[in-house]
Amino acid sequence: MSKLVVGGRLRRMRIEAGLQGKELAGILGWQASKVTRIEQGKQTPSLHDLEQWCLTCNHPESEVQTMMGLLTGPTVTDPEQEDPDEPIPHMIGISISDHTMTRLLNYAVINGFTAEEAIVHLLGLAAGQRS
Repeated sequence: MSKLVVGGRLRRMRIEAGLQGKELAGILGWQASKVTRIEQGKQTPSLHDLEQWCLTCNHPESEVQTMMGLLTGPTVTDPEQEDPDEPIPHMIGISISDHTMTRLLNYAVINGFTAEEAIVHLLGLAAGQRS
């Protein structure tokens, strides 16, 4: 799961930098498939990969350390949450199953949200459907 979270963050960085996957790969001297595999969580980026990616996309080195922590840490948490030991749903007062949390994180990564933003977005959609 952590590779998927990191891949989503890297994808957002690339998009914010205005780069296509093939363009980033060309700049870094990689095959385009490497960018795709990393963004989809199918390949674990090395420390060097993360440093190159962040530098190319004009993101600070602190991002590298955050993502390495996600990849090497014992649990998957949202790097933007204040208390990394506290599960994300409890921060906003809801309780969800592990399966639902996994689906939520997948949704967040695919759509470029943090986990908290995804929860708020999905709750907003649900409220709108009931109206």
